[in-house]
Amino acid sequence: KKTIDEANQTIEYLNKEVEKTRIVELQQAIYFMIENQINLRTMANVQKEFAFQVISPAIPSDQDRYFKPKRMFIVIIGAILGVFFGVFLSFLLFAFKRIRKDMSAS
Repeated sequence: KKTIDEANQTIEYLNKEVEKTRIVELQQAIYFMIENQINLRTMANVQKEFAFQVISPAIPSDQDRYFKPKRMFIVIIGAILGVFFGVFLSFLLFAFKRIRKDMSAS
């Protein structure tokens, strides 16, 4: 829809420009541009998937090669993240207890 609207606007503008000029070569160039816009508008109207384009086609994986998760890597990363989360949580709880103690002492 956007391409069709833009093509229509461009065609209207180019038709106004053709009326303004009297140079035949320039008129021919403008008519060529109008023809290109009409072709673009026609393609956008006719093709269902005009705006869609296959960038890279899907390729099935080989039957002999399959993906296997690296369990040791997952365990190590999980342990490291668990330790960091535990330390952070303990500092956070310690800070809340200290704030609560200070508030009750006041």
